[in-house]
Amino acid sequence: VETILKGGEKGPAIIPGNAEASLLYRRVAGLEKPIIPMAPLPPLTQQEIALLKSWIDSVSSPSAKEGGTAKSAPSVAGYNERAIAPEDRQWWSFQKPAPHPIPKVTDPRWETNPIDAFIKYALDQKGLQSAPQADRNTLIRRAYLDLTGLLPSPQEVDDFVHDSSPQAYEKLIERLLASPHYGERWGRFWLDVTRYADSSGYELDFDIANAWRYRDYVIRSFNQDKPYNRFIIEQLAGDELDDRDDDCLIATTYYRIGPRVRYREKDNPYYRYEYLDDTIRTTFQGFMGLSVNCARCHDHKFDPISRMDYYRTMAMLFGNVEYDHKLAPPEKVVEYEKAKKEVEDQIRPLMRRVFEIEAPYRKAAFERRLAKFPEEIQVAVRTPEEKRTPGQKLLAAQIVSPDVGPDAAVNQNVTALYSRQRIKTNDADQAVREKILDQVEALLKRMPAPLPVAEGVRDGDYRLAPDGAGDEPLPGKGNRFNYGIECCFLPQPGQQYRPPPVYFAANGIDVAEDQKSFVVEPGYLQALVNGAPPTSHSPKTGGSSGRRRAMAEWIASPDNPLTARVMVNRIWHWHFGHGIVTTPSNFGKMGAKPSHPELLDWLATEFIRQGWSVKQMSRLIMNSETYKMTSDFSQAANLEKDPANIYLWRFPLRRLEAEAIRDVILSASGRINLQAGGQPFFP
Repeated sequence: VETILKGGEKGPAIIPGNAEASLLYRRVAGLEKPIIPMAPLPPLTQQEIALLKSWIDSVSSPSAKEGGTAKSAPSVAGYNERAIAPEDRQWWSFQKPAPHPIPKVTDPRWETNPIDAFIKYALDQKGLQSAPQADRNTLIRRAYLDLTGLLPSPQEVDDFVHDSSPQAYEKLIERLLASPHYGERWGRFWLDVTRYADSSGYELDFDIANAWRYRDYVIRSFNQDKPYNRFIIEQLAGDELDDRDDDCLIATTYYRIGPRVRYREKDNPYYRYEYLDDTIRTTFQGFMGLSVNCARCHDHKFDPISRMDYYRTMAMLFGNVEYDHKLAPPEKVVEYEKAKKEVEDQIRPLMRRVFEIEAPYRKAAFERRLAKFPEEIQVAVRTPEEKRTPGQKLLAAQIVSPDVGPDAAVNQNVTALYSRQRIKTNDADQAVREKILDQVEALLKRMPAPLPVAEGVRDGDYRLAPDGAGDEPLPGKGNRFNYGIECCFLPQPGQQYRPPPVYFAANGIDVAEDQKSFVVEPGYLQALVNGAPPTSHSPKTGGSSGRRRAMAEWIASPDNPLTARVMVNRIWHWHFGHGIVTTPSNFGKMGAKPSHPELLDWLATEFIRQGWSVKQMSRLIMNSETYKMTSDFSQAANLEKDPANIYLWRFPLRRLEAEAIRDVILSASGRINLQAGGQPFFP
């Protein structure tokens, strides 16, 4: 190490704690020439490069050790990455949850359930008196609303109140957890976390045609009690799993929902960075309770998350491109594509002939329309495009639209191209055109029924994405950056896939300026890792970097100190109206401290021990005396010591959400529609 630090004529081979500035790393990563190792030796793999980078970043300089604290890394492209100091790793939520011993309590009522022991111990420490148990009418109503969002029928209430069985309440909870309405109710909670909507927002607010499949997937997952760690991995990297099924592909719709413009994407490359920022925000606040997105433009102001961490995270996600997965066996997909192509190939020449018939009529109609505009616009349009001034280009762009030919139109959407409502022609041309359209109509009847589709993602190269809505190159538009690459939007069979590079501080506003920065390698939040966890886990079938899968498995690992804590806190929040940490999406320094830290840790370790079962956590919570307390209890001393009921000396009062209120009203009226799933309605 001493020799490496000393270096040779060009200086030290590594700069401790800063791989980006280290000559050795820059050579093997191809950031400087010549690249090493040289031929005939093969270049290092991305995983090997990432391992080297992580090692250099973790090496402490001799001077840093002397004072016992790490020092800032040298400047790279004007940026000094903050070094992670030992005290940064001491934040409570960065410590792995410990299975704290269950406190001893003397009251028999609070001895059976471990949750009660933790709660009762805290109440005794604070000198708070606990509320008595709620009556049976209240308990059944509470359980129904909590797990299904519906009220029990009068007969169900009467049966429960008069059931003398000591297991009556436990049986009620089991019945409700098995209800299909449980997934609808609890799936909605999760859909709020992942910012679900059936449309994209912004001024155009495009529908996401197949978003509902993700909604139904979430409902199924809760009803099936899918292990939460698997649930995470499917959403973040379902397409990269070796055992993937349709649900895994549907789960990746996670990336496609949320605020999206979905229009003129090619002319606005910064949209991609906005979408990635939204994904980073949702992923880390949702799964890990960390506001990593706050480090986009500068190091996080409060938490040990650097701007480099943000771009390392972006590099883990950067390979994904929008992809519509056909939900059918491969042989069915091949059969469908073949049948569809056969029909389109027959339609294409027929529609070309229709366009030829219509061409003179379209030109005449355009001339009549153009004649109504001011002379300067007419001159601009009639001036050949290559001779137009910048001002004329802008004027012409308001009038001229690209003439979509039959080939392009057929490739986009055959049914949209075919229409009997077309431009008016003379009788002779009309007769010929109608005869051709009759043939097209007959061919369209042979078009195979569309296969179901999941709007998800897979790895590819966004720089070569096909044109989407609004991306047609119009005059005055299309000022697109030439990335200088030719292949390929999607990895080709047998081709080694390399994700596109991520440049530090890139934002897509000026692509040329972005590329003057240095390339950032994928990685994890430095305050939460020791050593060099793998940054890729490629599927056996290839065609993907495996970075998203590696990140998903890191998040879903039982060794991750945050993931289980954050989810059990959400479950607690959904049952009681507030979490043990009252900021469920922020476990950082600006978030609230846990009211019962030992209980939170115990629940997190129990969650993992019970196979990441959400239903088991609900079962444990709802069978506790803490959950069964009445909310109709008040005591002056309690109100003085704990007016906000932070320590749960009674069951919290809370408002019922609008959805549940509406369902209860419809249920009482007999007009509720309990059919679940399928396409949404348009309000």
